[in-house]
Amino acid sequence: MKPVTLKVNGRPVDANAGSDGYAHLKRKWRKGDVVTLDLPMPVNSVYAHEKIEPDKGKVSLMRGPIVYCLEAVDNTGVDFSKLQLPRESALKASHRPNLLRGVTVLQGEGISDGKEVDITAVPYYAWANREKGAMTVWVNEAASVSTSTAEEITGNAPTKVFILAGQSNMEGQGVVSMDHPQHYNGGKGNLVWSMKNSASAEKMKHLKNEKGHWVVRDDVQISFKARGEVRKGGLTIGYTGYGGSTHIGPELQFGHVIGDYFEEPVLLIKTAWGGKSLYVDFRPPSSGGKVGPYYKKMIEEIYAALAELKYDNYELASFVWMQGWNDMCTKPAIPEYADNLVNLAKDIRKEFNAPNLPFIVGELGNGGPVKKPGSMADFRKAQRKGAARIKNAVFVETAGFARPKELSPNTGHGHHWFGNAESYFLVGDALAREAIKLIERESLPNVRRDIAAKMDLAWKPLTSSGFSCVRVPTASGGQTLPVDERLTCD
Repeated sequence: MKPVTLKVNGRPVDANAGSDGYAHLKRKWRKGDVVTLDLPMPVNSVYAHEKIEPDKGKVSLMRGPIVYCLEAVDNTGVDFSKLQLPRESALKASHRPNLLRGVTVLQGEGISDGKEVDITAVPYYAWANREKGAMTVWVNEAASVSTSTAEEITGNAPTKVFILAGQSNMEGQGVVSMDHPQHYNGGKGNLVWSMKNSASAEKMKHLKNEKGHWVVRDDVQISFKARGEVRKGGLTIGYTGYGGSTHIGPELQFGHVIGDYFEEPVLLIKTAWGGKSLYVDFRPPSSGGKVGPYYKKMIEEIYAALAELKYDNYELASFVWMQGWNDMCTKPAIPEYADNLVNLAKDIRKEFNAPNLPFIVGELGNGGPVKKPGSMADFRKAQRKGAARIKNAVFVETAGFARPKELSPNTGHGHHWFGNAESYFLVGDALAREAIKLIERESLPNVRRDIAAKMDLAWKPLTSSGFSCVRVPTASGGQTLPVDERLTCD
């Protein structure tokens, strides 16, 4: 636990309490002096006195000096009289700036009727400010439940959650089938046309089934809020800002690649708005100044989608960022972009308590490779530079996926890849494959690195094939072994 610290005008002073329980500060005070007291805020289980019969076998929660309670509005379908909190339950604190004017909630797992349930607790002082419903401070205590036991109870493997965020090109502007001769260039470059005529036609075959219908994947779910309504369901065409089934974004092929890779269920949370900059609209807290309103909305939408899942039955797998046009068009934004990108990754990871969350940055590849100096060239350099400063991140080049306007449906929309469906397909494909590489590098090798350390083995981080190996010392000079029997090494 971190110690109590006391500072006056930024300088540490003695924080030890006297015999009366108070810390005494004696000095000549001046107008404008600032006293800062930093108290540790651990999450603790609190028990009633043994003689209080109604509370025997029960536990309450505190974070620092703050008492918490459970309200029905946060714990839908949970009968508090049957709820049990495992003694060793891991409770996580996270601040919600837009809940009850800003509170820190506690979340963890409980057991009700033999099944795992997610629970959320709020500060006691803040209850009864929303809907009518039950509230409790004291919860029955139970023996701890391991992750494996919880999976046996629920019958579900943890859902892999991928967050896809950005502006209009993440929203999705790839035309599916519209082919008006004047408005959509006769359909050239739309998805239907691309599945027959583009260089990626063979790779796109999986998008339709044997009956010629668009495939809907049950193992890959998607949640996207557009026009004030959340659309949820199996991955297929149409999860864009337009509604219906007229357009696609990177999410379509991204979801297919990720779904084919993982055996576990997958959830894509898409949160995007057109015409928004990282400089202002998505501005992260660590960048200083006013926090961007769409940064706040993005966080809200992610939490809302996660609330549909069991708390300890999902895993944040990656954050994918596809954005930049408005920053590229704003001269003061370009010099700041690398710093703002670093701060975005920092704040997202802090918000969701995921310090090593893979962070994927898609290049603003509109228009193809840049041949002349200018804002686009400077902005792409800023994207690359920012991504390089983020641990466990990757910059994904996309300029090579641009297609000429003559072979695209929206010939006047260069900022939207001319609406070319193949471009959006290939962007999603590249983002997914780079995400998988980061996940492989961050998960399997980490486990093997621990084993290697115990066995005094030399660690070879990555081979050219993207896999990792350990080299076992032997009399003959060593033998290279794969990190997993399913993988091979160079």
